[in-house]
Parts: sequence; C-alpha cells; structure tokens
Amino acid sequence: MRKNARITWFVSCAAAAALALLPALAGEPAQVTWTAPDGTRYALGVAAAGTCTPLPHGFACTGTSGSARVDAEHGCGPVKGAAFCVVVGGEFEAPGESGVATASSLVCGEKVYVVSTGTPAGSCTRDAKGRLACVDGGNRASATCATGCGPVTGAASCTIRPRR
Repeated sequence: MRKNARITWFVSCAAAAALALLPALAGEPAQVTWTAPDGTRYALGVAAAGTCTPLPHGFACTGTSGSARVDAEHGCGPVKGAAFCVVVGGEFEAPGESGVATASSLVCGEKVYVVSTGTPAGSCTRDAKGRLACVDGGNRASATCATGCGPVTGAASCTIRPRR
C-alpha cells in the first residue's frame, strides 16, 4: 500500500469514528436499524448519550441509559435500562410513552412478540428455553413461542404482530 493511500485510509477511518461518536458527545440518543442475513429487520438503541457499533454479525448500542445488542444467530440479545431491540417492518418509532422503554422482541415463525417493561429501566433477557422476559420491579412481561404472551403486570406489555 502506498504511503498516501495509508494516510487516506487512516483519515477516512478516523472521520467515520468521529461521526459515530457525535451523538454520544452531544448527549443524544443513539439508534440504528439492521437487517440480518435472513431478511429480519431489527431496530435497537439507547435513550441518552450513546453509540451504536457494528459487530461481525450484528450491532451493539451502549450509553449512559442502558445497552442493547442484536446478532444474526440469536436475534435480540440482553437489553438493559432505557434501551430497546425489536423486530421492525416499515417505519419505526421507539417503544414507550417517553420515547424509550426497555423492550425486546421474540420472532416465532410469522409472529413477533414485543415485550416491554413499559419504563426506561429494568432489563430484558432470554433464557436457555427461549423465554423472553422483561422486568423492572413490579413491571413484568414475558413471551415464549410455545405459549405466546405470559402474565403482564404494572406498566409492562406484551404485544403480538405479524412478521413483515
């Protein structure tokens, strides 16, 4: 590689990194949409002062308010705090009345279960049996592919929509 080409490559990478960090430096929310190799489209993000970073097979968003992750093999991963990872189609608006609630989604064939704490806190996790649960104190909701939405308490929610 020629010396000028290396300098150009370095400056291009540095400029891209600086642009990716601008939302975090400004204290703005960060969100991204990503399409997995199977065609499933995901949206994920954090409520405040964060960045979204590409991974080898997905994306991760982290910030002062929480974190979310998605990968091609598992779909939405752990979601913590005021963050979300959901399967989307068409236009997207972050879940929750205040803009971002802790939320995640579970894809089951042609159905998508969107589970949320209804608050900008708590966490969403998936266990070894595939159960997705979102919990923030008394705000609890869960879903499985076998049984659909489980019990919902407090401000939490579990909604079902078609996969687009």
